[in-house]
Amino acid sequence: MISIALPFLRVQGGGSVTVLSSAAGETPWPGHTIYNTAMGTLNMMVRCAALENANLKVRINAVAPGYVANSSRIKSERYLTSRSGQNRPWDEQPKAATVQLKRMQGPLTADLNS
Repeated sequence: MISIALPFLRVQGGGSVTVLSSAAGETPWPGHTIYNTAMGTLNMMVRCAALENANLKVRINAVAPGYVANSSRIKSERYLTSRSGQNRPWDEQPKAATVQLKRMQGPLTADLNS
């Protein structure tokens, strides 16, 4: 999607792209190796694209929500726990919490003159 939007944003002199990612790209979740890898790759692609297009006034960011307790996630956890015979780390952690929204990391900047 980024590659589709970029030509239009360049022509209009800038703009923003927001990509939906996951906290799994930064924090590994046992039993979700492929998903963690895909989200980590997506996060790095967003960072690189942001640097490459900063001089064109195009902002590229990712939103990465954390754990969401939906029915498929709960079924997956039960399946993984039953296969391993041991509790997973998320079994001991609360499934819901209120988190105040804040900037997790400062803006990404680069010295474009070097």
